[in-house]
Amino acid sequence: MKEFLTHTDFKNGYRIKYPAHWQKQALTPTMTGFFAPRESPADIFSENVNVGVEEASVTLDEQVDFQVTQMQAGNL
Repeated sequence: MKEFLTHTDFKNGYRIKYPAHWQKQALTPTMTGFFAPRESPADIFSENVNVGVEEASVTLDEQVDFQVTQMQAGNL
């Protein structure tokens, strides 16, 4: 069973569990990145998850639809 650590952002009001062997990095005051270790020196991409909080003028459904469309178009 893999071990997980918990990151709690009290200021922005969220908590997330991430694999203990991943690195956590503050990217901006409102965004934190979680990065998997590279599998070898030839590995050029580190799998990652970024969590951020921002003010939005759209609904959650609209934002999700936009992100999915962007990913399908290869823009993200």
